[in-house]
Amino acid sequence: MPKQSYGKIPQGRSQTLLFGLLDFANDALDADELQLDRLRTTVKVHWQAPRRLVVQTKLRHLQALTELIDAPLTVPQLKTALRDLESFLGILEDHRTTIRGSDTWHFSLNFWGDRWARAENIQQFNHTWAARRLGISEKKQNNFQENSQTDHDPTHPDWQSLCRQALDTHLTSNPLTAGDGMAFELADLYVPLGVTATHAEEDSPSDDPQDFLAQYRHLSHNRLAIIGEPGAGKTTFLQQLALALSATEDLPVWIPLADVGGRSLENYLLEVWLKQLFKQFTIAPKIQTEFAELIQNKRVWLFLDALDEMGDNLSQASFKLDRELQGWLGNASVVLSCRSAVWDTGKNALTDFVIHRCQGFSDDAQRKQVQCFIQKWFQGQPQLGDRLYGELNRSIHSRIRGVARQPLYLTLLCRTWQLTQGKLPGTKAILYRQFVEAFYDWKQDTFPTTQTQRQQLNQILGQCALKVLQKNPAKARFRQAEIQPFFDAVDPDFFTLALQLGWLKRVSRSATTGENVYAFHHLTFQEYFAATAIAHWEIFIDEGGEYPIFSLGWQETILLWLGREEIAAGEKENFLQALLHWQDHCGGFYEVRATCFVGKALAEFPEFSQGQAVIDQLVQWRFVTAQRQPKLPSPLVEEAGIALSRSDRQRVVTTLEQFLATHPDAFDRWLAAHSLGKNHDFGNPTAIANLEDLLTETADPNFQLNLCRSLGAIAPDNALVIASLTRLLAADQKATIRRKAALRLGKLQPHHPQAIATLLELAATSPQAIATLQEICPDHPLVQTDTVSQTRPTRRRTAKRISERSPREQALASQSLLKKLSLESNLDQRTRLVARLSSYLPDHPEIIPNLLTALRQARRKSTLKLAVDTLGQLIETKQLPLVLPQVKHIYQTVTPHSPNRRYCYKLLWDWSKTLPYEVFQRAWSSF
Repeated sequence: MPKQSYGKIPQGRSQTLLFGLLDFANDALDADELQLDRLRTTVKVHWQAPRRLVVQTKLRHLQALTELIDAPLTVPQLKTALRDLESFLGILEDHRTTIRGSDTWHFSLNFWGDRWARAENIQQFNHTWAARRLGISEKKQNNFQENSQTDHDPTHPDWQSLCRQALDTHLTSNPLTAGDGMAFELADLYVPLGVTATHAEEDSPSDDPQDFLAQYRHLSHNRLAIIGEPGAGKTTFLQQLALALSATEDLPVWIPLADVGGRSLENYLLEVWLKQLFKQFTIAPKIQTEFAELIQNKRVWLFLDALDEMGDNLSQASFKLDRELQGWLGNASVVLSCRSAVWDTGKNALTDFVIHRCQGFSDDAQRKQVQCFIQKWFQGQPQLGDRLYGELNRSIHSRIRGVARQPLYLTLLCRTWQLTQGKLPGTKAILYRQFVEAFYDWKQDTFPTTQTQRQQLNQILGQCALKVLQKNPAKARFRQAEIQPFFDAVDPDFFTLALQLGWLKRVSRSATTGENVYAFHHLTFQEYFAATAIAHWEIFIDEGGEYPIFSLGWQETILLWLGREEIAAGEKENFLQALLHWQDHCGGFYEVRATCFVGKALAEFPEFSQGQAVIDQLVQWRFVTAQRQPKLPSPLVEEAGIALSRSDRQRVVTTLEQFLATHPDAFDRWLAAHSLGKNHDFGNPTAIANLEDLLTETADPNFQLNLCRSLGAIAPDNALVIASLTRLLAADQKATIRRKAALRLGKLQPHHPQAIATLLELAATSPQAIATLQEICPDHPLVQTDTVSQTRPTRRRTAKRISERSPREQALASQSLLKKLSLESNLDQRTRLVARLSSYLPDHPEIIPNLLTALRQARRKSTLKLAVDTLGQLIETKQLPLVLPQVKHIYQTVTPHSPNRRYCYKLLWDWSKTLPYEVFQRAWSSF
C-alpha cells in the first residue's frame, strides 16, 4: 500500500471540505441560490453548539457542494479528507453504526473557535495540521492551542470573551427537532417570551431580555428566579438573559444545576467550570483567585438552570444553595430557573429571590407570539404554517391551542404537523405519541427500526421511566445498573439503540462507583413514557402507601395517563370519581387538592360525568368572596385558580361567562372578568363588556384603577380606560391615586403628556413619582438613576450582614437577643426577637414555643405572618410530625373567623405538600 501523505495537497482538500461545510452551515456561500436550496435538502447541517457542527448527507452531495464552491473533489478524495479530519486532526466524530459499504455519512465537526471566527479557525487548522505532521506531542499541541486565545496570554485571560464563548446557546428542544433538515439556531426560533414578577404593582410582562436586566443591573446581590411550567421557555429565556449580559462589562456564567450533582456550587465552579472554560487539566491558583476577585467585585452573574433537576427535593436543594450564597459566592448576582410545581411546594429557603413567572406565548392582537413562532418555523413553507395557525384557531381545538402556548409543546406540534399534515391531537398524550412516532421516522435512515422494535423499545423506556419515578419523583437521573435489567430482558442491544436514537443520554459519571449516569433527553418525555407503562389507576392512590396522586413529581405523568386513547373511558371515570369523593380524615387539605386535580384532569378527559360540577365548585372557591363567611384561606383560593387555568378551557370560558351574567357582586365580577379576558380567553367580549359596565358604575377611585388595569391588559386601546385614567389625574384626587393613574396611563400610552405632567407636579413631594416617571419615560431629564436607585430596597442586607459576622460577634448577638427576650413581655416584640434569634441559633429551645404562642394569641397580621414565615423556614421535615399536631390544635381551637385560623391553615397547607399523605395523616391524628 502507498504511504499515507499529509502534504499540501491532502491538507488543501481537507481544508476545502471543512470550510466549505462551515460556510454552508453559516449560510455564507456566495453561490446560486437555487442550487443552494437544492443542497439544503440533501446536506443536513445544524449547530449543536457554537463550535460543534452536525452533518448528515451522502458523499455525492458533498461532491456537489465542493463543485458549487469551485473546488471540486472526487468521491475517493472526499473519503480521504473525511478520514484525515477524523484520524489525523481528531476533529470529526463518526456517528454511523454501519460503516462498511455505506454511502451515508453522519458526523460532528468540532472547530477550534466560534463558528463565526473563520480566520481564527483557518489559522488553527494550519497550525494543527503542521504540528501533527511534525509529530508534536499532544501535550505540546494543547499548550499551543491554549496560548492561541484571543489575547494570546494565558496569564491574563480575557474573561469576557471566555465567558461569552462558554455560554450554552443551543435550543433545549434541538435534539428532538434537528433531524433531517430541521436545524434551528436560538435566534431563528426565538420569540420574546413574557415573564411577570409575582409581586409587581403592574402585571404587564417583560419580554425583552435587555429591558429585564436593566431593572436589576444597578442593584447588588440580585436574586432572580424564572419559574414556569415544563416546556414554558425558562431555559430559553435564561439563555437570552445571559447573551444580553455578555454584551456588557459583566460576566455571565452558565451552570446546568443537574451537572453540579452532589458537589457544592463552589467546588463545581473552581474544579469543573474553570477547567472546562480554560480546557486545562489543572487550574492555577492565580486563575482561581482572579475569578474569586471578579465575584467579590460583583461582576459575575451566575445563571443556574433547572433547580428542579438537582436530584434533591426542593427543601434540600434550596437550603443548600441558600447556604452557599451566604458565603463568598453571595457577591455574585444569581438568576435561576425552576419548574413552578417544584418551586411552589411550600418549604423553600430561597425567600429573597424575586420571582418571575414565564407566561408562555400569548396570542393577543399586540404580539401574536404563537403566530410569530409558527411563521419562523415555516419560513420556507409559509402556506403550511398558515394552515396550521388556522387549524389551531378552530374552536374544536381549543385545548390544543392552550397547550401550544407552551414553547416546547408548540415546537413538537410544528414538527408533527410538518411531517404528518394530519389532524391536531386532542390531548397532550396523543400529541406526544405522534411525536414519538415521527421521531423514529426522522432517524430511520440513520438508525433503522421496525415497528416491532419500536414497540418493544417504547415498552422498555416506559418501564425505565416508571421505575425512576417510583424510586424518587424528584430525580431525573439514574445509573445504568438501575435500568439495564429492563433492556436485558428483551435485548441488551436496545440500550445502545436508545442512546443512538437520542431517547437516553449520558450526562455524567458516578463519583462513587464510576458508573455512567443517564437521563431522558427531556423530563417531559420521561413522564410520557412512564404514563404508557401504567395500566390501571389504582397505582395512583395506593402505591405501597405512598399515594402518588399527592406527589407533585407524579402529577404530569397522571395527566398524561388520562389523555391516553387506549385507556378505557370507564377506567378514567372510576379514577376521577374516587378522587372526587376522597376523604382524608386530616383536615380536608388532601380533599381540596384531590378536587383541584380533577379540575386539571378535565383538560385530558373532558368527558368526565361530574366535570361541570367540579368547574362550578372551583369557580365558587376562586371568585365568590362577598357573601363568604368565614373567609376562605388564600392557599385554597389560589389552588382553585391554578386548577381552572389548567382545566378544560372551553368549559371554563363558558362557565365564567355564565357567572358574569348572573352574579350580582361587583368585586367578584371584576375578578372573574379579569381572569376570563386575560388568562382563559384573551380579549373575550363578555369580559370586556363587564369590565366596562363596572368602570361606568363605580365611583370608588381605587376600584376604578383596578378596573383600568384589568381592562387595559385585555384591551390596551380601550377608549373608556384612557378617559377614566385621564379623569383620575385631576388635582382633586389623592396624590397616590394620581400617581397610580399616571403609571397605568403611561404603561398604555408611553410619553403621554398628561401622565408626565402629573408626575412632574408630584415629584416635588414624592420620590415615588420620580421612580414612576422613570418607568414610563426613562429618557426624561428629571430621571436620574442614582436618585431612583435610592428608593429601591437593597436585597439580602440582613442575611449578608449576619453571614459576615465572626463567630464571636454572632455569639454576642445571640446573647443580647436572649437577654432582651427574657425582659420583654409584649407578644409582638417577643416574636420579632425570636425571629431574629432563629437566624443565629435555629435550634434554640425558646424559638418554636414562642412562635406557637404568637400563632395562637397574636392580633396583628404582621406578627402572625412573621411567625408563620419563620416556622415555615425553620422547621425541618423530620420535625414536622412533632410540631404539626400543635399547630393543628391551635387551628381547631381559635375563633373560626380569626386571622389566626387562616394563618394556621396556610402553614398546614404548605406542610401537606411537603409530607407524604400517610405521614401527615398520622401526625394529624396523634394529638
